[in-house]
Amino acid sequence: MRDDTQSVHPLFADVDFSENLAPDHYERMAALHARGERSARVKLFGQPSVLVVGHRELSDMLGDDSSLPAKAAYQRASGATLGHNLLTMAGDEHRITRALVAAAFQPAAIRQLASSLLIPIAHEIVDGFSGRQEADLAQDYAHRYSFAVITRMIGVPVEDEIMFLDWLRLMFRYMYEPEAATAAGNALADYCRPILAQRRKEPRQDIISLLVHAEVEGRQLDEDAIISFLRLLYPAGAETTFLSIGAVLYHVLVNPVLAERCLASREYRAALVEEVLRLSTATPIVPRYVESETEIAGLKVSANSWVLLGIGAANHDPAVYQDPDALSVADPPRHHLSFGRGPHFCIGTHLAREELQISLDILLRRLIGLRLEDAQKIERTGSFQQGIVKLPVLFDMVVPA
Repeated sequence: MRDDTQSVHPLFADVDFSENLAPDHYERMAALHARGERSARVKLFGQPSVLVVGHRELSDMLGDDSSLPAKAAYQRASGATLGHNLLTMAGDEHRITRALVAAAFQPAAIRQLASSLLIPIAHEIVDGFSGRQEADLAQDYAHRYSFAVITRMIGVPVEDEIMFLDWLRLMFRYMYEPEAATAAGNALADYCRPILAQRRKEPRQDIISLLVHAEVEGRQLDEDAIISFLRLLYPAGAETTFLSIGAVLYHVLVNPVLAERCLASREYRAALVEEVLRLSTATPIVPRYVESETEIAGLKVSANSWVLLGIGAANHDPAVYQDPDALSVADPPRHHLSFGRGPHFCIGTHLAREELQISLDILLRRLIGLRLEDAQKIERTGSFQQGIVKLPVLFDMVVPA
């Protein structure tokens, strides 16, 4: 075990992982893999941290929440604004709470949701492109779509969507703007409480109604637990999907052959989505926190230190993937860790996949002549969440739904 608790790995001497990842992030990860190193000492908020990049190591860590629990990290990173939620729970409390909220995200529920909500929202946004021949598919489509899906699943009135999303965006910036994040969290809770009371009396076809009436092993969710779950839906269910839609569209736009195959086969669309999730994961870094001195992937970690799980790097691990940096649409798709593993495996996996496939299908069918405007105008951002935030495109016409 190396005891260099203060020395930053030379590959990352100029990087602080609290900021945007380096433009050559994956090249640096590849260099680390080439050296046979499964972890590295890095900086986070100017302090020493450990980054783990091996697929096997991360798969084991994610699968065993007792050895490196998510709870300690998320209590510090977002607990003050998101409240006590699935990420800050463990054991029976986590198991039962997850079961209470899971019904809304099961495959059968998502299939029903696709026809009643997911497809109509996609068409609604594309209808707004009529008369145009250009758009920013990241902001004009992917951002609007992913957030509209979540707010309408919750049951937020359309006229309140922008206000609701502004609160959610601020809440997840607690580590950077704690006062504004706390105020936003309080405002959202005050807004939601009367809605919860109304849904208890008059249930509707929305997530809030499902949550207030769900029961597992004789238990129900209280008001605070429901509000905490609703707060979590933004970073877990909207932001990552927004970034993933941009990644999928980018890969198709730079390779027209992929577009043709996607139009011809639903199965191919599903396989492509899965491979892009591996290659361009929206959550390349996942935080963990150790409260006592320990060893992580061969490195000594001091008590009260952050550990970074390099999900993106693990998805490019040459020990697992042949030609890991290349897009390879295989059948079956190559396994990845983008949705996590174990107790905290993403509960919205089926929803995210359906949103990505629907978006790809509808945009390719309705925007005739869809193409990139200028690759130089594409903008990427992010550290713990990363992806395309500006994707300018041109098209010849919009065909009716």
